[in-house]
Amino acid sequence: MAGKVKRLEISFIFEFELLGLRSSVKEFKLAWSINNSLEIELIKQPDYEIQFRDGLMGKISLYTFDTENSTISLLKNRLVESSDGKVRFLIPELSHIDYFIRIDGDSYPNTPEKISTNLKGLETVEYLSAFNPNDLKSKENLLLY
Repeated sequence: MAGKVKRLEISFIFEFELLGLRSSVKEFKLAWSINNSLEIELIKQPDYEIQFRDGLMGKISLYTFDTENSTISLLKNRLVESSDGKVRFLIPELSHIDYFIRIDGDSYPNTPEKISTNLKGLETVEYLSAFNPNDLKSKENLLLY
């Protein structure tokens, strides 16, 4: 007699702001220009290893700025490395986006609106758009902590 199979489904709450941007400059130069614009200190972290739903592993480039109440992260969409050696993206459905800025918590005085306004004025930023993480098919890939 076969037993019942129960499936555990976990849903996450995506309570962060997400900006996507295009930039043709190297990530360290982009981080430097964002730091100057917002008067923050994005710091390069070790490449973050992520496992995708299909079991493949990959690494993304990550810069973060932490305060007592918030974290601002700069994430490169194109993986630095993937276990199958192919070009892969953190959020494949937004492959036209080069970087994401994830804003967790109360980032005052750098509100998401102020961040958007400041970044749109940078020469290093060619395009900027806000995204609702809940609308993304690959939103689980943004769970980094």
